Amino acid sequence: MKMKKRFVSMFKGRKTKAYSFFLSFAFACFVFLPLAVLLIGKKPDQIENRRVTEWPRPEANRLLDPGFYEQAASAMRDRLPYRRKWVRLNAFVAYRLFGDSPNKDVLIGKDGWLFLRDDYKALCRTDVTVPVIYKGLSEMASLIRSSGRTFVFAIAPNKAGLYLDSSYPADVPLASCGKAKADDLRQRLKKDAASWYVDVWSEIERRVGSGEKDLYYKTDDHWTDAGGRILASMILKRIAPNLRFENDKIVSSGEKVRGSSMRLMGLKESEAHTQLAIERPGVTRVVSEMLDAKPGFPQVEHYVHATTKAPLSNKRLLIIHDSFGYFFLDEMLIWYFKDVKVANWSSYTPEILAEAIAAADIIVMETTERDVPFRTDSYYANPDFHKALKAALRER
Repeated sequence: MKMKKRFVSMFKGRKTKAYSFFLSFAFACFVFLPLAVLLIGKKPDQIENRRVTEWPRPEANRLLDPGFYEQAASAMRDRLPYRRKWVRLNAFVAYRLFGDSPNKDVLIGKDGWLFLRDDYKALCRTDVTVPVIYKGLSEMASLIRSSGRTFVFAIAPNKAGLYLDSSYPADVPLASCGKAKADDLRQRLKKDAASWYVDVWSEIERRVGSGEKDLYYKTDDHWTDAGGRILASMILKRIAPNLRFENDKIVSSGEKVRGSSMRLMGLKESEAHTQLAIERPGVTRVVSEMLDAKPGFPQVEHYVHATTKAPLSNKRLLIIHDSFGYFFLDEMLIWYFKDVKVANWSSYTPEILAEAIAAADIIVMETTERDVPFRTDSYYANPDFHKALKAALRER
C-alpha cells in the first residue's frame, strides 16, 4: 500500500517538462511501435476464445455514437502485435499499482483476497424459488432412496459468503439479494432432509467463524484440500460408517497454485497450497479408465481397487460433483470402495445420469452454492430427468 501511495504521489500535481515529455514518449511508443511491428509482418497473438472484433462501418449517422468508437478501439486492440504482453502489463499495473481489477468478474478484497462477482449473487435468480429447489431435491432423493440405494447430497458454500469480512464494504451489499434465500434453503434441508443432506455448509461456516485458516484459497474461488477433506470425512461416515477415516494416513506436500481469479485477471502469480493424499495399507488400483458417457465429454473416471489389508466396501459408488469435488473429495472417497465412478456434472445428460444412478449402489452428489439454481433447472426439478430416473430404476 505504501509503494502504491509513493508511486501515485510521484505524478500527482506535477506538470514539469520532463514529465510531459515522458508521457508523450510513452504514448507514442504505445501507439506507433505495435503498428510498426505489424508493418514488418508480426501478427497479433490469439489469446482469447472469441472472434476478433470487426472494424465498424464508417457510416455518417454513427459518427456521434460512442459505440462506434468503442468498437473501433476494441478492433484496434485485437490487432495489435504483442497484445498478450500489453494485456499482462495492463493487468499488473491495474492490480499491483492501483489495487484495481482488470476483469469485471473479479472483485478485489482486503489483504490479497479475490472474489468472483457471481459468488455474491448466488441464488439471486427470482425464477427459481427455494420451494422449487427443495421440492425437486426431495423428489429426486425419494426416488433414489425408495429403490434401496444410498443417497447423500451436499452444497459447497461460496467463498464470498464465508469471508465477507475480507470484502470491501462497497461490495458487501452485492451478497444481500441471495443471502436470505440461501439461509432459507439451508434451514429447510437441515430440518427436513437430514437423512440424506450432508450439512458441510454449516460446518465450514462454523470453522471459518472460529478462525480456522486455509480452508479456501485467497486467489481461487474453491476450497483447498483441507476444506474438501471436511466434506469427504462427513460423507464417508454416512455411506460407510464401518470404515474409519481416522485410521488412515494423510500425506501432505507443498505446491504452488495459480488461482482461477488470477487467471481471469491475466496474471501469473500463485499462492502456496498444501496438497493432501490418503494412504491405505494394502489397497491398490487394478483398473483406471475413462468412460465416454456423453459424446465429446470423456470425463467419467472408473476405478477398481483390490486390497490385501485395509477393508474395502463392495458397494458400487457413483460420485457426481463440480469443480469443488476435485479438491480431495473424490481423491479420498474412492480409496474406500472396490468399484467407483467419478463424474463432473457436465459429463452427463439427464437421461445418461439416470442410467448411471441406476447402475450404482451409493450415489454422492455435490454442487456449489452458486450453481444450485442452474442444476435445479437441468436435474433436480426437471420432469424429464425424474421420468428417466423412474424408468432406469424400474429396469434394474
